Amino acid sequence: MASLIDVSVDGDHLCMEVAPSPEFIAQLGEDADHVEPPIPLRMLPDSDRYVVTDGPHDGEQGFFMRDAVSDAIRGIHVHGRYAPRTDPAH
Repeated sequence: MASLIDVSVDGDHLCMEVAPSPEFIAQLGEDADHVEPPIPLRMLPDSDRYVVTDGPHDGEQGFFMRDAVSDAIRGIHVHGRYAPRTDPAH
């Protein structure tokens, strides 16, 4: 896993933070220790799809994936890749 993705609520929108994983930094060295600024997201109406609303990724779209049985979020599709949820509490 190259990146760690954290999505949280920030006022009236979501905020995604993407950071290199410790394993990725260890493999590539200190140059991989770059952290991008938080990415603001807005959910599209009546869906699990989102759009980036500002910054270098402005206009990029993605979506959250849900479990078919429990309807819980099980991952996110971001930057053209699927990132599974790793939080064991959910």
